Amino acid sequence: MAALTSSLNGSCSSAAAVTALLRRGAGGHTPSSSEVSNAVTLSAYRCLSVLSWGRNIEGQCGVETAIVVTRPTPVLELLGSPVSDLVAGKLNSGAVLRGGTGLLDGEAWTWGCGKAGKLGHGSGDAVHEPCRVESLVSRASVLSMALGDHHSLFLDGGGGIWSCGENKEGQCGLGTPLEVIASQHRRAFYESVAPRPSAGAPASMSAAGPSGRGSGG
Repeated sequence: MAALTSSLNGSCSSAAAVTALLRRGAGGHTPSSSEVSNAVTLSAYRCLSVLSWGRNIEGQCGVETAIVVTRPTPVLELLGSPVSDLVAGKLNSGAVLRGGTGLLDGEAWTWGCGKAGKLGHGSGDAVHEPCRVESLVSRASVLSMALGDHHSLFLDGGGGIWSCGENKEGQCGLGTPLEVIASQHRRAFYESVAPRPSAGAPASMSAAGPSGRGSGG
């Protein structure tokens, strides 16, 4: 499992923004509390960094350095991004980007183990660096996310919930009929007990059920 954290660089422009407003105040203009707040918020977004460390076999740290990241290391793809939510799952990770200027309207980024399509990228492949969930762009303004072992949930600004990943127990909440879920369980069972084909065996043997018959028979 990877550990994730966000930090603000104390030497960046947040202090400069407040200083600029104070200088304006010294010249006869008194900055309002909203001006100070906006200056700090916008500059803080620009300076946000995401650091990760821990197991990295599946790419869940988001840094391509080693299978184990022993020290907090910046995730370069998110450097300076307006990260509003950060989640570390068992073998995958995610972040929500929401810009203080309204330029980013709730983007979800995921990386790590992609088994069962739980990253939302349309495949089960592992992703070793943060990638935007394109299927949610212009469809949902994501506020936060939750990462299960085999599925993911995204909460949007309208209170809607989006899901992806394994649904054998109905955990995606899609109202899948019990018969379909049972069929998925049977297929998973047959795949787990099917004999592994040897190097010289015909390719068709890989689809054989536990009794040697085709899994569809």
